[in-house]
Amino acid sequence: MSASTAGPGNDIYTVYVIGDFSPSSHCTLYFLRWDGRNQELIYTYYESNPCQATPWTELRFNFQESQALGLKGYWSDINHNGLPEFAIYQSNGCLNDCNDANGGRLKVLEIQSTDRVVDIVADLPGSIDQTSERLLHSADPLAIYVHQYDFYQLHDYTDVDLIYAWEDDQYVNVSEHYTDDYRQQIQDIGQSVRQQYGHPLYAEGNGHSAVSQMLNVLAMTNNLRLPAKEAVDLFLDLAKPTHWPGSGRPMNCWLQLMRAYVQIDYASNVAFRILPPDSLQLDFPGMPASWAARTQEFRAGIDEKRFDVSACK
Repeated sequence: MSASTAGPGNDIYTVYVIGDFSPSSHCTLYFLRWDGRNQELIYTYYESNPCQATPWTELRFNFQESQALGLKGYWSDINHNGLPEFAIYQSNGCLNDCNDANGGRLKVLEIQSTDRVVDIVADLPGSIDQTSERLLHSADPLAIYVHQYDFYQLHDYTDVDLIYAWEDDQYVNVSEHYTDDYRQQIQDIGQSVRQQYGHPLYAEGNGHSAVSQMLNVLAMTNNLRLPAKEAVDLFLDLAKPTHWPGSGRPMNCWLQLMRAYVQIDYASNVAFRILPPDSLQLDFPGMPASWAARTQEFRAGIDEKRFDVSACK
């Protein structure tokens, strides 16, 4: 496919995308400039894994989002500096169990001059999303979400939505200015988790489980230096084993351990620990016969007279 737009020097710029999104494909992009007389190749991009051009106007962004981010066809202006950008979703080669965190990332290739193309999101500490309500944080002042994914076990991760704004020709982290937004987001997580009460709690969920949501509360508090006491109170409420009937011994043990860890870490004024639930799925050859022996290392440092860890014994 190809797409054209006007750009620096009032020239016409055309991008040709070679390849498709099939697993065996590759990704090659050619950026060409037409000045009215001659056509010149100004930039080539190649990646051995497949990619897909981002058709912004087909992705159901609302009017405010489209205006703020300059979305039109395959072109954008997400930093609002007047320079055209061509975005692609670049696969990282994931073939199985792919998700938001491990499937690939969006690259936003900005035509900055008549001979220069730069990925303006390459240095961000996370990924931006090509989905409505997950890219634009605010239109005035203009700011976007950067999703910082951290895996805590094989298929599951926390997702901290950092907030970035374009300043002095680069994106700058402005998350500290939006503490109230994050505190509300944590309360929204609490409401979402409460709606799942009355059902068993499962260890895995590809980053979208109740467990991931509860751990997001701790990850956000750790990364954004939010009020720790609020996180403690909310987590202790969400992690009551009585809310999750039928969860089984490993998950009930996990709930009790995490409740103890959160209180111990808060009292010690250190970052909250995140214990992978999978670490308690201990049924494999060579493990001690008794459940109490298997969980002993996780109970180390816990005052068992103060904290209930009976499901771990």
